[in-house]
Amino acid sequence: MGYHRLLSHRSYDATPIVHFVLLLLGAGAFQGSARWWSRNHRAHHRYVDTDKDPYNAKRGLFYSHVGWMLVKQNPNSIGRVDISDLDTPLLRWQHDNYLLISGFMSFLLPTAISWIFWNDPLGGFFYAGIARLVALHHATFCINSLAHLLGSQEFSEDHTAADSYLTALVTFGEGYHNWHHTFASDYRNGIRWYHWDPAKWAINVLSWFGMTFNINAFPDNLIQKTILQLKEHKIHEKLSIIDKELIAEKVAKGFKYPLEEITLAEMKRRVEQNGEKLVAVGGKVLNVEKWGAIHPGGSVIINAYIGKDASSAFNGVVHPHSNTAHNVLDSLTVAILQRD
Repeated sequence: MGYHRLLSHRSYDATPIVHFVLLLLGAGAFQGSARWWSRNHRAHHRYVDTDKDPYNAKRGLFYSHVGWMLVKQNPNSIGRVDISDLDTPLLRWQHDNYLLISGFMSFLLPTAISWIFWNDPLGGFFYAGIARLVALHHATFCINSLAHLLGSQEFSEDHTAADSYLTALVTFGEGYHNWHHTFASDYRNGIRWYHWDPAKWAINVLSWFGMTFNINAFPDNLIQKTILQLKEHKIHEKLSIIDKELIAEKVAKGFKYPLEEITLAEMKRRVEQNGEKLVAVGGKVLNVEKWGAIHPGGSVIINAYIGKDASSAFNGVVHPHSNTAHNVLDSLTVAILQRD
């Protein structure tokens, strides 16, 4: 809610007190200052899945999870991003005093609370301090690793990020990662009402009291257009595969590819001299030798057009043909009709 959606993506704005509290809580996660964290995260989005991405998922699950922290990264290899908007007195204060703030929030405060209320300082230090940090770090790092490995891609296939309800549970609502990388400046991670996304709900509740505002949410029609465009792209890919299979079948039967171009006169000559059963439809020459026997209208109709152009009959003079009929036409095409 703080480092990520408020500061890295500027998906909403908040009052100074909310900024301050989120900076304290963010420091308590012990993952660097807000300026440092946001700089890396913006680079991750701008250069996702490339060598300029600090958590590049294409370098493997281990690297994207913790490997990037175990090796000394060259700061110059990380993609450049603009963080001039993060040069505020409050953010500079947190950056300059990060170790003191994070040490207090991560260890001293939970130790003191456990000591005061339960007389158990060691329990506060080890369980609410160290054990919490280990669990929190791995949950957070799953956003860089699991969220780029498991799940579906409903919005984009241009990156490795994927949507998974399981990952959302593990990462406190950050598991709808395909959506997030596609619509990064939206304040939501889970866009549907049943998506587990505590930060989304917190931002909404605080907005009722005027503590969060300028909340950015992409309109539903734009989201639906993006979904349909990806589906359309997948359909075209599958159609291309089928077309290649049809071409391979024709080549296996001895037909030339690319398809030869013949005139109507040449088509008629081949019918008369070679006995080929050829029909022209819509600029294509079909071999209907085997189709006549199974054509719904019977072989008499097919035979009546052998050696002729049946375009007008096929396209509605007799009756309009279905998409299936057009697909069959493509499968029977053996040449392209060259006009005299």
